[in-house]
Amino acid sequence: MEGSKMKKMLLLISLILASIVLVACGGSGESNGDENGGSTAEGEVVQIDLAHAIAESDLTPHHGYARIFKEIIEEESNGEIEVTIHPNGVLGAERDLIEGAEIGTIDAIISSTSPLGNFADLPRVLELPYLFEDTDHFFDALETDFGEELNASIERDGTLKMLGWFEIGFWGYGNSVRPVTHPDDLEGLTLRAVENDVKQDWEVLVGANPTAMAFTEVFTSLQQGVIDGLGNPIPLFVANNFQEVTTHLSETDHFFQQGFMVMSPAFFDGLSEEHQNLVVESAIQATEDQREWVSDVQEQAFQAAVDNGVEVIRREDVDIEAFRALAEEFNAQYEDEFGDALETIKSLRE
Repeated sequence: MEGSKMKKMLLLISLILASIVLVACGGSGESNGDENGGSTAEGEVVQIDLAHAIAESDLTPHHGYARIFKEIIEEESNGEIEVTIHPNGVLGAERDLIEGAEIGTIDAIISSTSPLGNFADLPRVLELPYLFEDTDHFFDALETDFGEELNASIERDGTLKMLGWFEIGFWGYGNSVRPVTHPDDLEGLTLRAVENDVKQDWEVLVGANPTAMAFTEVFTSLQQGVIDGLGNPIPLFVANNFQEVTTHLSETDHFFQQGFMVMSPAFFDGLSEEHQNLVVESAIQATEDQREWVSDVQEQAFQAAVDNGVEVIRREDVDIEAFRALAEEFNAQYEDEFGDALETIKSLRE
C-alpha cells in the first residue's frame, strides 16, 4: 500500500510540474473555450495519460483496447489529442488506478470489473459464474435499463466519468497438478485469488483453496510452487507467460470477464466540448473494434500454450453441465441482492 501511495504522489507531483510548464509556455495564448466544456489554449496539444495494470502485449485485451482508442482519437482529432499509455501496473494495481482517476492523479484508466465491488454493489453481479452465454449476451445486457444502472453505479454521482466497455474474455483454469475437466478436479488446489469476494467464494465452493496475491506475484508463485494454479481469462494467461510455469489449461468458461474505461471527471470537464465528444465517440468505436480483435487473440493464446507444451483441454472435453449445476446453486444466494439484474440478464438468453 505504501508503494501505491508513493506512485500516486509521484504522479501528482509530475502533473503539477507539467501544469506549471504549460502555464509558463502557453499561458499567453488565446483561449478556445466554449459554454459547455472547458477550454484549451489555441494550438495546444491535449495529452491524455491512460493507465492499465496488465502486461504490454499483443495478446492483452487491456492493452489492445488502449492501443485502439489511442489510434482512433489521435486520428479523429487530427493530432489535437495525444494519448500516452502506461501499462504493466507502473502507476498501480487496478484498484489503485480507479482511486487515482477518482481523485484526479490519473487522467484515464482501463481495468477489469473485478475491483469494482470495493466501490459499488451492482457491478458485483458481473462476477457470478456462467451468467453470460457469450459476449453478445453481455453487450445486449448493456443496452437495457440494467446497463444504464450499471454505468451510473460506476460513475457514482460524478466520481468517475464512464467511457466504454471492452471484452477481456472467458476464464479458464491453469495449473501444474492435473487436468481440470470436472469441478471435482479443483478439490484441494491452491489457486491465486483476485480481490473479489464473489470469485473467491466460488472457488471455495468447488473445493479449491483461494489465496489472495498481487497479479505481479503470480508468475514467481507458480514457479516456486506457492500456488498450484489460477483462474484467468485465456489471453491474459499467455500474455503473462503462465504457460511457462504450468502444465494444464482448461477452457471452463466459468466467468466472463469484462473491462471498462473511465476518466477523471476533473480532466474530462477541463476539455472543450469538441474534445469531450471525441473522447466519448472514440471510446465507443474502440469497443466495437476491440471485440473483433479479441476473438482472434483467444485462439492465438490457446495455440501459444500448446506450442509451449501445455496440455490444453478445450470446452468440448470439459463437463460444463457439472460446472453449471454448481453455478445455479451458487448464484441463487444472490437473488435477493441482484434480483432485477439477474432477471434481465436471464431474459436475454431466451
